[in-house]
Amino acid sequence: MSQKTMLWCRVDIEIKEIVEKLAKTKGITISEYVRNLVLEDLDKRSIFTTILKQGNISQSAETRIS
Repeated sequence: MSQKTMLWCRVDIEIKEIVEKLAKTKGITISEYVRNLVLEDLDKRSIFTTILKQGNISQSAETRIS
């Protein structure tokens, strides 16, 4: 998982303001805050375990998640 790409979304202004405040409180960037949320959600859904069981980390993301 060393290659990086950008993932983005649109949210209401109020949500952005909340995320900015939370990230600032934690002393991290908005990007890091959202990255952590995504990773925590994938972990809760056992996505990483599924990938390891398949034994092919280089598969496309669509195949891994579906």
